[in-house]
Amino acid sequence: MRVSTRRPFDPTSPVWRGFWVKLGVGAVPVWLVMAVPNGYGQPLPPPPSRIAPTQITLFLELVVNERASGQVVPVVVRDGHYFVGAAVLQSLHVRTTAGASTLVAVDQIAGVAVQYDSIGQRLKLAVPTDWLPSQELGSGTPSTAFSAQSGTGILLNYDFYASNPERNSAQASLLSEQRVFGGWGSVSNTGVYRAGAQATDKGYVRYDTRWSYSDTERIRSYTAGDLIAAPLSWGSAVRMGGLQVARNFAIRPDLVTYPLPQFLGQAAVPSAVDLFINGYKASSETVQPGPFTLNTIPYINGAGEASVVTTDALGRQVVSTVPFYVANTLLKKDISDYSLALGALRRDYGVQNFAYGPAVASGAYRVGWSDTFTLEGRAEMASSLAVLGVGGVRALGTWGVVNTAWSQSQVRGQSGRQVNLGYQYNGRSFGVGAQHTARSPGYADLANYDGASLQLNRRSTQVSSSLSLGQAGALSAAYFSIEDAVRQRTRLLSLSYSKPLPGNAFLALNLNKAVGQRALSLQVQLTFSLDERSMVGLTTVRDRSSTNSQVHYSRSTRADGGLGWNLAYAGNQNGSSYRQASATWRTSKTQWQAGVYAQGSDSSSWMGATGSVVAMDGGVFAANRINDAFVLVSTNGVAGVPIRYENQLVGRTDAAGHILVPGVPGFYPARVEVDVLELPDHMQLSQSQQRLSVRSGSGALLRFNIEKTLAARITLVDEQGRALPVGWQVEHLQTGQKAVVGWDGLVYLEGLKALNELLVRGPGTTRCRVRFPVVVDAPQVLRIGPLACRSESGEQTAWATFSRHVGVLTQPLYRHE
Repeated sequence: MRVSTRRPFDPTSPVWRGFWVKLGVGAVPVWLVMAVPNGYGQPLPPPPSRIAPTQITLFLELVVNERASGQVVPVVVRDGHYFVGAAVLQSLHVRTTAGASTLVAVDQIAGVAVQYDSIGQRLKLAVPTDWLPSQELGSGTPSTAFSAQSGTGILLNYDFYASNPERNSAQASLLSEQRVFGGWGSVSNTGVYRAGAQATDKGYVRYDTRWSYSDTERIRSYTAGDLIAAPLSWGSAVRMGGLQVARNFAIRPDLVTYPLPQFLGQAAVPSAVDLFINGYKASSETVQPGPFTLNTIPYINGAGEASVVTTDALGRQVVSTVPFYVANTLLKKDISDYSLALGALRRDYGVQNFAYGPAVASGAYRVGWSDTFTLEGRAEMASSLAVLGVGGVRALGTWGVVNTAWSQSQVRGQSGRQVNLGYQYNGRSFGVGAQHTARSPGYADLANYDGASLQLNRRSTQVSSSLSLGQAGALSAAYFSIEDAVRQRTRLLSLSYSKPLPGNAFLALNLNKAVGQRALSLQVQLTFSLDERSMVGLTTVRDRSSTNSQVHYSRSTRADGGLGWNLAYAGNQNGSSYRQASATWRTSKTQWQAGVYAQGSDSSSWMGATGSVVAMDGGVFAANRINDAFVLVSTNGVAGVPIRYENQLVGRTDAAGHILVPGVPGFYPARVEVDVLELPDHMQLSQSQQRLSVRSGSGALLRFNIEKTLAARITLVDEQGRALPVGWQVEHLQTGQKAVVGWDGLVYLEGLKALNELLVRGPGTTRCRVRFPVVVDAPQVLRIGPLACRSESGEQTAWATFSRHVGVLTQPLYRHE
């Protein structure tokens, strides 16, 4: 190729110059015209000088300690520094004293490191962790509060026992409790009726009659009638008739009244925090940068060790291990506990029905002065009696707790005092406890105020300890010393050792020694578990005078009922023997027991029955003994519905749709559910499980709205008997329910009526109708068809024919599954 400049394209143009370009292709030259800018090939002018700007503004997202703030703010870059508004920095906890509208060079703040992320368009700030707000992790409470419920009804508990010792002196007794309950509380009465050969064994003896009500919002219980006034652990409990108002934390299981440890830490970046209590994982939380407090309940009482493991996004871990001690005898700061009782002392309890003594008053108060100290006080008053006492419980860090108390009494012109001192420590493998009480000769309180023959002990001391040896077993020791009012002293030392053995066996040794006497007793017990219900035991007791041996076999009853029995034989080297045999039959309604025992040539037989009867929701129900509360489940008259309580199957509803669940703890938020896996297909319910809390001493009615629905699987065909195509739309005209035709012309519908009509729509304007009757009390899902879907052209004639004959149809086109 040659380029010629001899023929310029336009030599007069100030902008362009043209060239003829000759391309030699073979023998024929080809000329092309090429235009280039004028001045092509001349030297370029020098570039202008570049002037760097003194300030630019970037819009960046701020990131503090690797936590994105989500805020895109203007960042001024000036002289290599990054300026951000002071108000923005303060909202992200970056400390600055500048005014809110002032721009602050964030990289000039002491303790702050800045990194500009040009790819992510972010400005990363690293600040000290103590600048960031503290975080509370964990709720610190075991569960949420549930409002306790109570229905209206009547409960009768009974315990019948009859025996025939020596076959000539039969006697029987019936211990019963009558209880009426409602939203206003419960009224109960307990007593026993005896019948026997001797006159002293006959008649009815009343034990307690009372009304009680618990206020869950105020955490308070009210009692009127027979009650027990128990001021404090270092006071004396007495029976009395009257009124009592007391704090009752048992009605609020969601509250934790004693102080719990708080685990503190800091996270420089977003991290995961795991808490391990004594090597077991207790919780897992996500924490943002900054200091944090971990409030997680350790379900232990005593000493423990906590490990807090902090793991960041890169997998780096920081482990902090701290010891702690939890004492449930303490109260949290500012939490108070109290009891006040007014009435008359009970006399001859269990002997006379209505015997009351002088009027008395008893009160006690406890308050959490701090999380480490609980202040206690008590007072008792009667005619010519006054008792005042003050005490406290103090935590010793991780070394346990110590309790002290001092009481002063004035009775009939004579004064006395009582001093209490104790210590308690519970560790993972070791525990020790000690309590000592000393009284002066003139000390008295309500326990011996109305009974001149009752004298309080002058001194009492008890010390106990336990030691876990791991695989080698466990060892415990105890020492008891009592000095009565006439200075007679009794001391007892006890040593125990226990160890699991191979083959589901267990060994227990117990040594008792009366200090200062020659009395010594050694007991060796070896048990073998044959299965989850059967056990064989061998026991030998050796003292200074004899050796007694016993072998027994027992098989317990199942929780849901069944037969259990017990066989025992004991003898000694003197030739005397003891034989025993008993059986237990437990059902959902009651529990029966019977047995015989013989010693030498004397023998006796006995029998008993325990249970309860409840009248509620228009029905009468029998169940095993109800000591606290119960739940009556109703399924709206649907029988045979399986009911579960706390994941355990308790039975099926009766013919009236009821089932009674006994043995429910009061104020416990229990879960009751319908076992939907065993629920028939033709039954539906909107809520399969419910959680409720029942007031102590009462019962609650829990309803499940189960409805029977008439359902069917229908096969639809066209007028030629071919299954309708998949996807055609079906509408049940009586209920408006819509469905889609499936394979083989099958369609599933619920809520069917005695007379039914279906409108079927196909592609375009294709429509047909199906009419059919069903039996409304069908017990399960029906299979109907095949039914021909006829076009709407013959609709009037077909419907008239169907209406005339529906009353005499005896063989409808359906069958039970």
